[in-house]
Amino acid sequence: MKKIILLLFVILSAASCRIFKMDPFEPTHYTKRYVKNNTGIPLIVATRDFGSAQSLGPGDSTSVFTFNPSQKWGTPTFYTHYEWQDENGNGEKQYLSISSADGELLKKWIYGGENMQDERFFKEESWRFYTQKAPGYDRSGEEEFLWVFDILLEDIATGVDAEP
Repeated sequence: MKKIILLLFVILSAASCRIFKMDPFEPTHYTKRYVKNNTGIPLIVATRDFGSAQSLGPGDSTSVFTFNPSQKWGTPTFYTHYEWQDENGNGEKQYLSISSADGELLKKWIYGGENMQDERFFKEESWRFYTQKAPGYDRSGEEEFLWVFDILLEDIATGVDAEP
């Protein structure tokens, strides 16, 4: 009986990969977005997809977004990340919010917001870029693409964007 259940599970797993056109063994690229607190004051960062907000002390950094696109889609660019950030099932757009240590909202960058073109957060030249070969590169060709955004006092002094 256990063998039948195991066999059924394997068949269903393989079928679901075909239905959704996914190959669990297909190589991807690792892309991550980090923010670093260069304000000199403690902050709290949150995104739509975090389970909870994260504290960020002065000089600390944290990963805020991770995306692993298939290699068949080509090499990820800075803008690939934004192209894949859709509204969730509740119609809520992706965002990154910055609050003071006591919870006061200081800044909220909204993806697709009307101020996207004007905000430093959405400009490639405002991010530091690093790339390296992922472990096992010889076998898979996977690479890591990392972008780091330095949160400055000027960023949080401009206030909260209006909801689009």
